[in-house]
Amino acid sequence: MKKQKLAHASAWPLWPRELTQLICAFQDGIYQDMIPLGRIQHIGNPCNEHKAITILQNAITLVEPWLASFGLSRIPLLLACLPHMGAILACYSVYANDIQVRAFLMAHNQDLLLNNIVLRVAIKMGALETLQFLHAAGFDHGGFSIPFLMGLSAESGRVDVVRYCRDTLLIDVPVAVAQDADWMVLMCAARFNYVEIAQLVVAHPRCTLDIIAPALGVASDLHHLQVVTCLLDRTNGDMTTCMQETLNRVCDHDQVDVARCFFFNLDGTTRYAPSTQNRYFRRAVWFGCVGIATFLGKEMHSGSIHATDVYIAAIRDHVGVLEILRRQQEPVVKDMGLFNGMLLFMTGCFKKIPTLAHVAEAVNVDVMVLVLHVVQPTTDDVGAVLSKIGLMPEMRQLLESFQATANDKVQNTGTMSLD
Repeated sequence: MKKQKLAHASAWPLWPRELTQLICAFQDGIYQDMIPLGRIQHIGNPCNEHKAITILQNAITLVEPWLASFGLSRIPLLLACLPHMGAILACYSVYANDIQVRAFLMAHNQDLLLNNIVLRVAIKMGALETLQFLHAAGFDHGGFSIPFLMGLSAESGRVDVVRYCRDTLLIDVPVAVAQDADWMVLMCAARFNYVEIAQLVVAHPRCTLDIIAPALGVASDLHHLQVVTCLLDRTNGDMTTCMQETLNRVCDHDQVDVARCFFFNLDGTTRYAPSTQNRYFRRAVWFGCVGIATFLGKEMHSGSIHATDVYIAAIRDHVGVLEILRRQQEPVVKDMGLFNGMLLFMTGCFKKIPTLAHVAEAVNVDVMVLVLHVVQPTTDDVGAVLSKIGLMPEMRQLLESFQATANDKVQNTGTMSLD
């Protein structure tokens, strides 16, 4: 019989490493079944909720089997042997929605449960029932940043969680704190395309344009069109400097889908005055934004183009835009038509405001043909260009042909065209 026991034992030999681990665990007072749990990374204090959730993703594969084997009865012994498992189990009860573990901890060691990291994990995961439980238990988030907690609630993507946190965390707080919280929530909603959360925030009177504008920029950059529309609906057609910069960026990057949200209400009416539409139409011509120029010029009929706009497009080799203007056949205003911001743009790109003469010196004949079609300059304008020395022979020939054709037509019609 003794020989049989020895033979049986020798069938599962312990390797030196395993034997060392057992001896060390025994010396530390750790039971054999708890050794794997001892390898779980600690949720320290402080610890951010993102790191805690990452730890829990790995820990659950060890904690769940252990609880299945031993139940709740060995938890006090586990905490005595491995104190760091207290924070793990408290957060695990939220992560796995384990109500039994949560109730056990509440009955025997509620300090582990009524903890900031548990609250933050619950908010981040959108665990509404846990939040209600903590609130009913009298948990005080004491001194923790309310805007930060509200931002976490938005990251959950659940509008019910955001609403609950607003109803419990924003009670009797200063308006400035509540607005900071709205800013955090709205930025998150813009980043992750959470339309319902955005609608919840902008519905409150304290949500100002200064709160909306940065989120509008984020949503526009990410092409989250429903959030963009939601935010714009709240602006009532008003525009801050930040919003104007966003619209500039949208148009300059030729993002027609986003621009359509800016310029059109859902009912098909326009958000902004015709002068604003025209300003962005002209800007699209300067920057060669074919999509925006087509949208504003053809769909919205956004007013006239000035000769200066055409010259800028030609010198910058925006042939696609010139083709659009040629097809539209809209009359071109001959004066410069400068407005706010245009002069700054001019001085940044050109030493002087461009004229037809500058165009003749800078472009090839094919581009000049488009310019003449679109602008329909006067014979005096063309004559002034022809008086310049150093024109390319083919450019001079084109201009002389245009001038001769113009002189053959009836002067009082003011209409000149190329054959």
